Amino acid sequence: MTQARTICLGFLILITLGTILLLLPYSNADRQIGNFLISLFTATSAVCVTGLSVVVINEYFSTFGQVIILVLIQLGGLGYMTSSSFLIFMLGGKFSVKQRFNISESLSLTHTNELKHFIMNVILLTLVIEVLGVILLFPVFLEKYDFLYSLWLAIFFSINAFNGGGLSLFHDSLEHFNSWAIYIIIPSLVIIGGIGYNVLEEVYYNLKRILRHKRVNFSLHSKVVFVVTSVLLLTGTVGFYFFEDNHAFAHLDTTYKILSAWFQSVTTRSAGLSTIPQASLNSSSLLLTVVLMFIGASPGGTGGGIKTTTVWVLAAASYAALRGRSKVVSFGREIPNLNILRAVSIVFGSLAMVSVVAILISHLNQELSFIYILYEVFSAFGTVGLSCGITENLDSISQLLLVFTMFVGRINIIILMSALIGGEKPSLVNYPEEKLLIG
Repeated sequence: MTQARTICLGFLILITLGTILLLLPYSNADRQIGNFLISLFTATSAVCVTGLSVVVINEYFSTFGQVIILVLIQLGGLGYMTSSSFLIFMLGGKFSVKQRFNISESLSLTHTNELKHFIMNVILLTLVIEVLGVILLFPVFLEKYDFLYSLWLAIFFSINAFNGGGLSLFHDSLEHFNSWAIYIIIPSLVIIGGIGYNVLEEVYYNLKRILRHKRVNFSLHSKVVFVVTSVLLLTGTVGFYFFEDNHAFAHLDTTYKILSAWFQSVTTRSAGLSTIPQASLNSSSLLLTVVLMFIGASPGGTGGGIKTTTVWVLAAASYAALRGRSKVVSFGREIPNLNILRAVSIVFGSLAMVSVVAILISHLNQELSFIYILYEVFSAFGTVGLSCGITENLDSISQLLLVFTMFVGRINIIILMSALIGGEKPSLVNYPEEKLLIG
């Protein structure tokens, strides 16, 4: 059992357990045994923190079923390694040296002795942020609903947003809420959850250094995440405002146009919640959303996609090639060739997979718009959950293809391939070098 196979198996186990629980009569509003495909699709969407759904959650599932979905979102957002490790620590269990190494590597830790401390910090940080989200969201929902239901909505959407779940208890997501608080609180939770626990931990320790009047010291990873995330959020906000000013945002005043553009830009980071109907966006906005969904969140975060750091490595490598340099340098640090090869393989493998899935679904559903199908597939791969409303209209095979796409988008194409073909096999053979014409 390699690390890659452990991760894949862990997510498959969570999806299987979730499907079984959602099949139970107690989980369904009509108290009947649930539909297998609906239960499988919903469980996968929850565990992979995607947000696509073939049914309206609060109409099809009972309160018990909704709680199960929320638990799956929480476990999926934390990740299999983090969730299982925390449970073992809580039960007083111990890991072997190999297990500690594998888990530390999956969490991007440099030392195995940091494992318990890091996982406990992740759980504590998650709870603090989600509780804060509940406190801030509760008054917003209380304006429309009674006390207990408002509390449940605050809990559901706080956990959902922080983990990038995207599933909503309303048929129109958050489109009927005209509150500035929704446009601020939900995106804040999404951004914090999407930048990754490693970055959040560095922010915490650097804030302590500032209070002690010491120099701030961020790693290359954190610097890249900050820069790329900021550029993408700003680009998305400006782009959506420009494309939809006289279209989908035409009925809004200037303030809410800016807020709507901001929310749309943030939700592509793997959130999936929306304040405007996605089908009302023009083609330019749909394509911009596809690009942002494909990039996704950051490593160690709760989102999917090829990740912000992958884009940075490719951009840095391209810049170095254009400048005629043999080494890729960023922020005064040289990026290893292995990182560059990994970035190239992630992008190539991901594009190949989503292209094949989009072609197959388009062939099986020729009555549907191809741009909507492409939107759906990239949303599934980026574990975003945004949809133009075609999910429930797809045939069963297409929905199963989306289930597979959500799974691959959550675990990473490299991990899947490594699980299928085995780990890296070192070779002592060196082959003669020969140049290949490029471009």
